[in-house]
Amino acid sequence: MQRNANNWRKSRTHFIFISYLQLFFLWTGTTLICRMLEPLVLTSEASQVVKQRLLNFAKSLSTVLLLPMNGIDLVLRDIAKTQHHHP
Repeated sequence: MQRNANNWRKSRTHFIFISYLQLFFLWTGTTLICRMLEPLVLTSEASQVVKQRLLNFAKSLSTVLLLPMNGIDLVLRDIAKTQHHHP
């Protein structure tokens, strides 16, 4: 049983699964934080506009950048794994 668990942890499928799971949690966390802050009413209209722009920016950035970051992470892990097995 222990050997199968170790093989699973070293597999490419495991890396992909964990990377996408991390991506999902990061995106979900960003979305939830932004939703919690949206109803917050600030003292001036200018502050409200800045808050809304920042929230939109954070949501957009989390959506747009996390996918390429996830892909880069997979490539780097694959390279490290390859170098580890071929001295």
